[in-house]
Formats: sequence, C-alpha cells, structure tokens
Amino acid sequence: MEKGNMEKTSDPIEYQKELTTDKIPEEMYKDLFELAPDPIVTINLKGIITSANSASFRDSGVQREDIIGKTIYELPFLRVEDIPKFLKVFNSVLRGEKTAPIEVTWQSKDGAYHINEVHVGLIKRNGKIVGVQAISRDITHRKEMAKMLSESEQKFKRLFCNIPEAAVYWDSDFRVIDINPQFTRLFGYTLEEVKGKNNVDIIIPPDRLEEAWTLGKMAKDGYVDYDTVRAKKDGSLVSVSLSAAPIIVKNQVVGFVGLYKDITERVKARQELQRQKEMAENYLNIIGNIIVALDTDGKITLLNRRGHEILGYEEGELIGENWFDKCLPKEVRKEVKRIFKQITLEKGEAYARYENLVCRKDGSTRLISWHNTVLKDADGRIIGTLSSGEDITELKKMQEKLEQYSEQLENLVHKKTEELLESERRYSILVEEASDGVVLLQDGKIVFANKKAKQIAGYTSETKTAVLLEKVIAEKDWRRAENVYQKVLQGKVFDGTMEIELKTFDNRSVPIELSGALILYQNRPAILVILRDVSERKRMEEQRTKLEKMAVIGELATMVAHDLRNPLASIRNASYYIKTSCPSTKRAECKTALEMINVIEQETITANNIINELLDFSFKKTLQKKTQMVERIVENALRATKIPKNISVKKKFQKSIMISGDEQLLERVFLNIIKNAVEAMPNGGTLTITTSETDNHAEISFIDTGVGISEENMSKLFTPLYTTKAKGIGMGLSICRKIIDQHGGTIEVRSKPNCGAAFMIRLPKS
Repeated sequence: MEKGNMEKTSDPIEYQKELTTDKIPEEMYKDLFELAPDPIVTINLKGIITSANSASFRDSGVQREDIIGKTIYELPFLRVEDIPKFLKVFNSVLRGEKTAPIEVTWQSKDGAYHINEVHVGLIKRNGKIVGVQAISRDITHRKEMAKMLSESEQKFKRLFCNIPEAAVYWDSDFRVIDINPQFTRLFGYTLEEVKGKNNVDIIIPPDRLEEAWTLGKMAKDGYVDYDTVRAKKDGSLVSVSLSAAPIIVKNQVVGFVGLYKDITERVKARQELQRQKEMAENYLNIIGNIIVALDTDGKITLLNRRGHEILGYEEGELIGENWFDKCLPKEVRKEVKRIFKQITLEKGEAYARYENLVCRKDGSTRLISWHNTVLKDADGRIIGTLSSGEDITELKKMQEKLEQYSEQLENLVHKKTEELLESERRYSILVEEASDGVVLLQDGKIVFANKKAKQIAGYTSETKTAVLLEKVIAEKDWRRAENVYQKVLQGKVFDGTMEIELKTFDNRSVPIELSGALILYQNRPAILVILRDVSERKRMEEQRTKLEKMAVIGELATMVAHDLRNPLASIRNASYYIKTSCPSTKRAECKTALEMINVIEQETITANNIINELLDFSFKKTLQKKTQMVERIVENALRATKIPKNISVKKKFQKSIMISGDEQLLERVFLNIIKNAVEAMPNGGTLTITTSETDNHAEISFIDTGVGISEENMSKLFTPLYTTKAKGIGMGLSICRKIIDQHGGTIEVRSKPNCGAAFMIRLPKS
C-alpha cells in the first residue's frame, strides 16, 4: 500500500457506517466504541483512518482533525520507524493471517514517550472485509516495572556480597543458605562448612542458646537489632551487633537476612564509643539527605551539613532557630505543625512520613520527603523529633505519573515500588555517577559499564556494552590480566590494585588502575571491577622526573661553566702573549707555532660558545617583547648564516605578519634551525622557508632535502646534551624549544631517513 494512493474523506461518519459490524446494532456499537477506555481507531482498505474514540484524543493530546481522515504516515505523534511495523500487520490481517500484538512508541504533546500494545482485527460488513480496527493499550508502566524488578534483584545480590557487615541468608528454619565474604572473615567459616546448618550448630555459644531462640521468635515477628556474643571457628568469642529481618513473600516468612557487625572494641573501651559517635557525626555530614532534630517547641537542635546546603545557610547558622517560622513557607506551616504535634504525642504510628515545601534563604523552595521518629530521654519521655529528608523536587513529576496507573497493579507492587525508587536513586549515585569507572565482567566479556568507564574507554552511550576483554586490554598486559581474572573467578581474594593499559574505542592506550571482587550476576559468577584513569598521574610523574633531570642538568651546567671559564681565559691570554711575542713568521718553526696558536684560540672560542649554551639553558632569560615582523627576523637569520653555493634557498613569505616577541632570541632559534638544515645537506639541496598566519598565530616552517632524522634520534631530538655531531654538546635544539615555550608557541619536527626534515614553529601573535 503506497502512501500516494491513500485518499482522504470529508465525511468520517459515512466511513463509520460502512465499518459497523453486522452482528452488533449500530447504536450499541457506537456506544461501546466511544466508551471504551482504550484508544480505538478504524481504518478503511485505502489506509485512511475513518473513526477514533474519545480515548484516542485523550491519550495523544491531539484534536479530531489531526486523526480522522489521515493516513498512518500523517499521524503527528507516531514515530516514523514504527510505521512499517504497523503496515506489515495491517496487510497480514487483510490477508486473513493470524497476527500477534505489536508494540509502537508515540509521543504525546507534552513531550513524553509512551509504549502501546496494539491489537489489529478485521472489520466485515455483509461478509465482506471493509477495513481493520486497531485497539491499543499503554504498557509503558508495565515495561518499566518489569525492568525495575529485575534490576532490584540484581542489586540485592551485589549489595549482599559487598556490604561491609558479615551477612547471612537463612531459610525459614534458620538453616544457612548463603553467606558473604565478610562473614567468612569474621567467623572463619566458608559457605561449604555452614551451608544447610542451623546457627546453633556453628556460631552460637552454649550459654547463649536460650537468647538465640528468643531472637529467632522476634525475627519472625519483625526486625531485630541486638548486641550479643558469637563464637568463631577457632573457638574464640566476638562481640557483635546482630540485625535480622524476615523475608516475606505473599504474607509468609520464607527466610531471614542477618547482619553481624564486630563491636568488640566498642564493648571494651569508652574511647571506641566516642570514635563511633564521631563517625556517626561525619556520616550525618556526608549523607545526601537532610538530617534535622527539633525539640518539642520546634527549635532546631541538630542540622547536618547537607541540610544547611539545601536550605542555603552557612553551617551552624540555623541552630536554635524555630524550624516552622524560619524554614517553611507560610502556606504549609499550619499543616506541618499539626503533623509535628501528632508525632510528638505518639498518635498513630511511631514513624511518620510526609512531604512538604521548605523555604531557602534566597526565597526559593524545594520539595522534601520526610521520614520521622520521636526522640526520648532515658525515662522514655518525648523530647523532640528526628527527621531525614530527601530532596525530591526533580523526582516529583515521575512519582505523580506512577500514581496514575491502575489500582490492581498499584496494589501488587506498591510496597516494592517505594523500595525500588529509593534503591534506584542510591544505585544511580553510587554507580552511574561515580567518579571512577565501574564495569561488570562475565564469561570474558564486559556486560555492564557505567558512564565513567565508557568515557575512559572512548565509548558512547549507544555503543554495545558486551565487548570481549581481550579487545580492550593491551596485548602486553593481557596474560597478566587474564591470570588475575581467573584467580578471582576461583574465589581467591584480590587485594590491592593493579595497573594495565586499556585499548580505547578510538585506538588509544590509556593507563588504568583497577581493583575487583567476585559477585553473582544473574545467578552466575561475575567480577565487579572499579577502574581509574591514571593518565594524568603518569604524565605528572614523567613531568616531575623531567623537571628534576633538567634541574640537575642546570646545576651541572652552571658549575661546569664556572669552572671552565677561568682556565679558558688563561689559555687564550697565554696564546695571545705567545703570538705577539714571536719574533718573526719567516722562520719555519715560528710559522708552525703561530698556526698552532691560532688553532688554540679558535678552540677556546668554541669551548666558550659551549659554555654560553650551557648558561643559556640553565638560566631563564626575561623576554624583551616588542612588535616584530616575522619576515625581517627570518631574513636577519639568513644573512647571519653562511649558505654554501650548492644549497638553494626558497622563500615563500606572507608579508606583514606581526608578532609580539623577543627579536634577538627568535633570530637565534631561526639561525640554529637554518644551520642544522645546511649541515644536513653536505652534498647540496634545497631549503624552503615558508611563513603564514591564522587568526591568532604566525607559522614558520623550514623544510630541507637533507639526510633526514632516524626514528631513534627523533625521540631524543630536544633532549639536553644529546647530539649526533662531532662538535657541540647537543644544547642547541633544547634552547630553541625553551625559547619557543617562553613565547607560548610550539615547535614540531617531521622527518624520515633520506627524506629530509621539516621544522614547524607556531607563535602567538600577541
């Protein structure tokens, strides 16, 4: 069915009459059609929508004229990629084939995307097919809930293995089903040793049996939090804090989860109690929620750092202030005071949860979800409330949409939804927004990677996550990484970190530091890996080493220059004295002596030049910047250089390029590069000098046709004291780079053996 053959109609009612089935009276059909809660449209054999019930306009947010008389191609809210899917099932239904429901995605006028399940059936009149009828149902929430339930189970398994407390999972008779690695470290038992056994048979001392039975009964009735003593495998006792809670499925207890925390030191020493208190205070300050305590008059007695941040006040500024008058908008004060009074009088439940707006110092408001409990003194008298508040301003819209779904589904998943929303928020902060990369490895593949891990590896959010480990680990590190991977899979603890190189999606090598732990993922072993890009740290270490080396070279250069200059001056003075004292050059022996004296003088000049280079490298000269013309500086450098006749110089100058720089130092750089180019062409050649400019930079290139530079020498070209020449100490190019760096420019070299060399200098205009 081609789009061009679809015809529109100006009378949708006529088409509705044609599509009315023979088996249902027309008026009854219209009533059923219009009152149906799900969107229904009818389409004739030409592909034109002939009618649509009220639900179609309500859900899509469009007007009747946007649907009736239109083809599928013309629906404004339907995605283009879903049209072929709909046309395929449309044609299959017309051919009498059985078709399954299809899923299509559409966008309402408020910008939200919805997933609908569409059922398509034939419409016959007088036994003849006259069109099709499509009934759709919004299944967006059902899809989201299924995904959230699956992710919640996986998060519980990861949490069980990675929480810091020793954790145990019992069946309904307190027989051990599973333990985490922390349980093994605390009590010394492995899972194989305790699986299927009752707590009485493993960690409960004989004198604690009655207490254990009492705690078991309490756990069946609800949450247990109790300090007690348990026995390790070696017979020693350890003081622990036991937290246990039943696992309830369909109103039946199917098992229990228990957490053991070693509190030996807390029991032994009051100092440890103080440390625990300080840790709790630190936790209050780093936790992501507001923690606030009020006395019975509503005055603030405690407000953590996060609370001050959300409310926009300096730390400690609100202590002693009245919460209702200082931090609540006028329109909510009366209701919140009523709730506060109800909590402090212990009416209803001991815990209360509600939401209200809070007022920031700058006058803006935030929506906070509160969890509250009462504070009591040693005699049991209520002295105030303690509340934990989560900023849900941004999440409120999502919660409001969740509340609109069907009552049946709401009753089934209401409790689980609340837990999942909280778990999802914490998981997103912990994993997806983590500053370090987090990946999950299974069967030699990366099956999950968070945002930071993808960024380090150069992957986009659209890149397929399942990637073989061998493809992302550098070849030189693969065997070592594979050995560690296999050891961790075998249950061996991986202590510390290791460094390897990662091959990125764009073929770069990135050094990373990683650590990992064995977990269960989808009921199968997997490794959770935390990785960190250490490129910057490596670069800084190399830079520090380089700077230390340069400092040593600078000190050495200063000492050598100081120690050599005086002897050189003496040698030169002595040679001058001998030269002026020689009676005559006519005698052969005297002539030869004078020639040797000339050699001595020339060599002392060369040595002095070397000393000058060392000193130039050691000391940073202050630039004498002036506005200069690039062409003139290059010409001065050429005039100062003796160019052999067998070398031709080609000048490709863009005139009037002005820069701000030190003319003398830049001329020295150009002179050094020109001399190197001349020396690289002993048998003659061509030196091409080009100048050009961009908006912000001047560019000068020197290209020769000489012997070129080997790959080995290229890596050491600007290294101080490195040279391949018979004379000189290899400071020339180091000084050149230093001068260019001082000007804020760059110098780049490109060369291959026997293919000449090109030096490109880039200088800022200002």
